[in-house]
Amino acid sequence: MPVVLPGEVITAQTVAFLALVAASTSGRVLGAAAADATMLRVVDE
Repeated sequence: MPVVLPGEVITAQTVAFLALVAASTSGRVLGAAAADATMLRVVDE
């Protein structure tokens, strides 16, 4: 399941949440351009 939906605005709060997930021992942010979620991949279809 995506953590950010198509058309959703990526806010500072969203980025902070993704960084916390990525930093946890069992966390993984699918689709992140970097494993630590410091870079996100944005796709325009």
